[in-house]
Amino acid sequence: PPHTRPAFPARSFTYRRTEAGGGKEEGEETRPASLSPTMLRAPFLVATASILFLLVCVGHGSLTLSTSNRGIRSTLSRLRTSLPTLSATRSQPNFCRARNQITNENALPRMWTRESRVPLSHSDQAEERTSRIQTLRATAGNIIMKNDEALSALIIGGGPAGLASAIMLADKGWNVKVLEQRRDSSVYEPMKAYVFVVDSRGQKFTNMYGLTDKLADVSVSMLNYTITRIYPDQRGSVESEVPVLDPERKDSYWIPRQVFVNILYEKLKEFPNAEVIFNTSVTNLESLCDDSGEIHARIEASTIEESGTTSFTLEAPDLVIGADGFRSRVRDTCAEWDGNVAAFTPVKLPSPSTGLRYKMIRLPPRFPLFEEGGLGEGEQKKLTRSINNKGYAVYSRIKDTARKGKLGLPPVKDPNGPRTANLIQWGEHDMWKLKSGEEVLSWLEENFPHVPIRDIISVEEAESFANEKGGQFPAPQYIKKLYAVKDKAAAVLIGDAIHAFPPDIAQGVNAALEDVVDLETVVDQIDVASDIPKALEEYQQIRAPEAESLAHLAQIGYPFQYGQGPGWMEKAWTINFVLRTFILNKLMPFFFSPSVVLMIQDASLRYSEIWKRAQTTTRRITGLSAALALLVFWSLVSSSMAQGILERMPF
Repeated sequence: PPHTRPAFPARSFTYRRTEAGGGKEEGEETRPASLSPTMLRAPFLVATASILFLLVCVGHGSLTLSTSNRGIRSTLSRLRTSLPTLSATRSQPNFCRARNQITNENALPRMWTRESRVPLSHSDQAEERTSRIQTLRATAGNIIMKNDEALSALIIGGGPAGLASAIMLADKGWNVKVLEQRRDSSVYEPMKAYVFVVDSRGQKFTNMYGLTDKLADVSVSMLNYTITRIYPDQRGSVESEVPVLDPERKDSYWIPRQVFVNILYEKLKEFPNAEVIFNTSVTNLESLCDDSGEIHARIEASTIEESGTTSFTLEAPDLVIGADGFRSRVRDTCAEWDGNVAAFTPVKLPSPSTGLRYKMIRLPPRFPLFEEGGLGEGEQKKLTRSINNKGYAVYSRIKDTARKGKLGLPPVKDPNGPRTANLIQWGEHDMWKLKSGEEVLSWLEENFPHVPIRDIISVEEAESFANEKGGQFPAPQYIKKLYAVKDKAAAVLIGDAIHAFPPDIAQGVNAALEDVVDLETVVDQIDVASDIPKALEEYQQIRAPEAESLAHLAQIGYPFQYGQGPGWMEKAWTINFVLRTFILNKLMPFFFSPSVVLMIQDASLRYSEIWKRAQTTTRRITGLSAALALLVFWSLVSSSMAQGILERMPF
């Protein structure tokens, strides 16, 4: 092995000279070692490998160096302190690992009885929550925004983040109202008909409230589903299992957004102290001074009904929660209350997928496909049926990037449920110039002649697709302050209101649910309204670093999966992924971390810890590349000098 012998020959050696005729010269002598042709070529080979290594590691945007220069000593110190912490947390229950890395408390989830403040065991949680719900139902007439002793919360936004926070607060006895713009919980929203991947990070919340089994029943497991790629050439249909990079990771689930929202809504309906007001929008959110001189929050809203629009006012909730997306109105109000507009202005980061636009088109359940093989030229092809719990990717026959499309269909569990196909392109693509349903169908047939388009998509659906404006991927972004307090008016932000990014790393819903889990930690400390400011400050300390780190991770996670970038950048990202995950991390797992795509699946790691590890690995790769370059330079100089000396030797 290389480590058992010197890397270079000794300075002198003993040899026996052999004549051309086969005879041997008498005696031995020692002289300086000469360099063989192999040795002379080696530095150039090493130089080539080092340059390629350096280009792969530094030239790609996914290896962004840290903007702060803490030095080698600080880096090694953080490594020493992080290793024992991580090894200790691996033995803890999944859904409380991340919280305990920050609080450094008992490994049990922080669920307290209000009187004793004693942590409850896992087996006692379900009984405690059931008892609490029964008590709330028994006293329902005295609650629901009528009991002066109960704290009240108004949540603006009834998506996953808003409903999850409502469940958490209602479970703790708060009076909760949720304002939601949708007509009801089951309405189909074309712009939000995407499919979530709820991983172990999001399951920290579902575990706490007994929803994981329901989640598994209505979703498709990431560990045992297949994807079928349908090509327009002789390859035809190719079905393959999705590779599992980490076989020890907890299962993740594909679930349509609408289905997941319904699960949360049905859970919230169990609490008599919680109410969702649908078809309602906030018209004004402000703080007003009452007769006693105290400042309270005041919300004006309007509900659209068949008989007309009804306006109403909600005054003096103890806490307002903004779960109203990355264009949050509550966030703007927080900036006014706090006076520091810059702290609530999103910090936007560059990303290769920022600005991509998307539309979604609805397909029927078990939509038809051409049977593999088909018939002869010009003959009618036979049809077969797709399977809902399988994913599909349909590739275009067009090569022109300005006209070609791609259909992506995530799996769904319901065999009779509709499917949604994603089309993601830049704004100048021809897809955005289609003005009628017939133009849409013609464009789809031109791209996908190997799919029976008109048997799949109706004229009405194509017309709806043409009239839909579509959405756009936001830049990875975060805000620096997550709450505002003005006397007795208090507001806190969660979900996309504090961190938004393209769906590259599938963390939108998981990050929002983790926001709620962290908020639950500090809500446990609130007994009266005067405790709210201190609790929100602790939430700020816990969650703000996570929001910033998450935005950075979204920059480098998996930005080229849509086929939108230059081919060389996509290949460079792939090389970087393979280098980190399958080479460096396998050789020295204690020194190099795998790609962030893999680390994010480990819910025991906070986003801030993942970002720190990614930066550390980047610095080490860069340092190693620099060391190799210096070694190559030294080898070239040494070889040149040695060769010159040998050429001047008399023998």
